[in-house]
Amino acid sequence: IYGGYSSTFLGARKRESSILAPTKAQGLSITSASSVTLVSLSVIGTNADDQVVTAHALRTSVDQLNLVDVEVRAGNGTPGAALGAAGAAGEPGIHATGAFGGVLKCKGAAQPSVANGAAVGKMNAQGGSPGNCATKTPAQSGAAGQAGTHGAHASKLPSIKDGMVQWPSGSAAPDNAGPGYGGAGGATCTALGSGGGAGSGGCSGGPGAGAGSGGGSAAVVVLAGKLVLTRSSLRTGFGGNGGSGAAGGEGGPGGLGAKPTCDIGMDCKKVEAECQPASDPYKLNCAGWGGTGGPGGKGGYGGAGAGGWSIGVVTTGPASVDLDAETTFELGAPGNGGDGATTRAPDGEKHKTWAVP
Repeated sequence: IYGGYSSTFLGARKRESSILAPTKAQGLSITSASSVTLVSLSVIGTNADDQVVTAHALRTSVDQLNLVDVEVRAGNGTPGAALGAAGAAGEPGIHATGAFGGVLKCKGAAQPSVANGAAVGKMNAQGGSPGNCATKTPAQSGAAGQAGTHGAHASKLPSIKDGMVQWPSGSAAPDNAGPGYGGAGGATCTALGSGGGAGSGGCSGGPGAGAGSGGGSAAVVVLAGKLVLTRSSLRTGFGGNGGSGAAGGEGGPGGLGAKPTCDIGMDCKKVEAECQPASDPYKLNCAGWGGTGGPGGKGGYGGAGAGGWSIGVVTTGPASVDLDAETTFELGAPGNGGDGATTRAPDGEKHKTWAVP
């Protein structure tokens, strides 16, 4: 196919006079031939879209494609997005009632016994001390549950699927945050009666979803055969930024410990449901009240998506490319990697040529 002619066929040929403009991000596809030659014309691709995130201007699988004085221009890749919502917040812990500690269930399922509040006068699962009236020591609260681990960021390396250049997504965080620990039991004090049981720990927060990588911009993709470039110009657009991983859910608050029982003959009005050491009417530093459970662990962040690349020629498998010294490349900026909990996913890169295994 020879292009670049004016309407009168007079004067020098100009490749901008003959434009092939594919309207879809898959680009112009050349197949089912042994040898194809394009001379003095332009192939101008469009931007990527939600269905095809990488912008392809030209894809070829013929035995040999010769581009002579041809401009190939690719559009921009799309940015990646989160593949789901942030993790759900954990359910709150169970408040203790009476002398027995709160027993934790999350979404109806029993949790490990370490999350349960201790009974009156008992240590919690971590060895935290119960209340002590003689030393005016309050019952210890439970510690926070273990935070969930984060999802893995996307790999920076491109691959080809169904003839299209793509990048993998960041993975969702595993659902492995732990519930909070239950508190220690309150003390039995002469002035207060039997101490209160401790509150359970809170339920863990849910994991965050991963995010998609940005799409790239590829001028020519050689799926099979050989590409020969002579006095041609390859231009790419911008790579899309990778999506940021979704945050994990906050752990639920721990349950409250129970107040001491108010035995016959005691002033029950002074025994409030919750006790503050500074306002403890019995000046026992709240030793008779059960300890509070610890909050559930925060869910992990989802893995972020990588930045899309900007590539002049992509080859795969045994496909190859030859280019002369007069062929030029103008490569747009690659995309930035998305944000994770503490680190970013890999940024995109730009290359004149890149071989995908």
